[in-house]
Amino acid sequence: MAENANATTIQLSQRLATFVTNLPHERKPILELVLQAATEIPPGSRLLDVGAGDSPYRELFRHVRYETADWEMSFHVADEVLQHVGPAHAIPVGDGEFDAVLCTQVLEHVPNPAEVIQELFRVLAPGGRLYMTLPFVWELHEIPWDFYRYTSSSLHRMLDTAGFGEIDIRARNDSFGTLAQLLRNVAGIIGPYPDGRDADRERAAGMLRAMATQVESYVGLDKRWLLPLGYALTATRPDPEAPPPAALSAEQLSDARATLGFGSARSFVTLCFADDALLDPFMLSAYAKHFSAADDATLVVYAPGTDPGQLSVVLQARVEHLGMDGPDSPDMIGIPFRGRADEALLAASVDAVLAPRPPWGTFAGLPWAHPGTLADIHGRVGRG
Repeated sequence: MAENANATTIQLSQRLATFVTNLPHERKPILELVLQAATEIPPGSRLLDVGAGDSPYRELFRHVRYETADWEMSFHVADEVLQHVGPAHAIPVGDGEFDAVLCTQVLEHVPNPAEVIQELFRVLAPGGRLYMTLPFVWELHEIPWDFYRYTSSSLHRMLDTAGFGEIDIRARNDSFGTLAQLLRNVAGIIGPYPDGRDADRERAAGMLRAMATQVESYVGLDKRWLLPLGYALTATRPDPEAPPPAALSAEQLSDARATLGFGSARSFVTLCFADDALLDPFMLSAYAKHFSAADDATLVVYAPGTDPGQLSVVLQARVEHLGMDGPDSPDMIGIPFRGRADEALLAASVDAVLAPRPPWGTFAGLPWAHPGTLADIHGRVGRG
């Protein structure tokens, strides 16, 4: 996350804090993305909040030229006059007028999401950033203007088609957070009904809230995050005038690998993510079936946010269990996350990614394979 003077001065008002805690598992991760935007966008930049409604996050952007856009049939009453009134696929502003666009929980309410994504691309200046959140699991709301739910694959396709680059799409929470939030939601939406069973409904609502509290105690156990409430994403409108990143020379690549702690690695580097490798033993065993010590290759297990000591212990136990610690086993090391600059260096040093789904963020665009296609990667590796 980029830093500026605003990063250390952000304070939440009671209004915003209450807004977030009313739906904690839903809105806290959304707030995290908004805070990322608030700290990354330089002072004086021009930001457009699309579908702003009553602009709950306005207070976080006092350091920029914050403007709002929404249509005339919004369910939310704006707390200040909207600067731009119109549908999200036809925002009444000129091309490239904004340095950043914020769009939270809006795209489910438009019948033409691909057109809206293209419109957000249009209003961004070259090099401008999009910050967006969307739902994957949620009850019907704001009917009849509730049209879609989204997967990371569908979002990536729309963003890529519109021309965006540097696309980073991440789940906002784990499955236990989703279950806990939905239990609380159901307790709140069942409501009264004139059939003489409201007492039963009140008991059911109490039971659901108690269940939610119990489920919340398991948050953090799910490491796959395959059932999130939704996604948070960032993407950039490419700047054709910006110089392309220079490719690393062979010498620079060797230095980069040494800097990251695997200087003894051989010439071909395959990366897998720790969560995938540790939770799905088949990934490592499949790699061992295709690669051996005779191959000019190393598998790097990357662990964002994981304690390196803990990673070492768990990874060692895993490879011993799989019999991958013998003299004929493939080279394999683990590294922790040490900051965005190191992540960029790591991505530049990797030849392929072993993952159950395409790489994200810094690693987007790298060749990838799931265990069933490891033979394709092995075919590219020369013998040591």
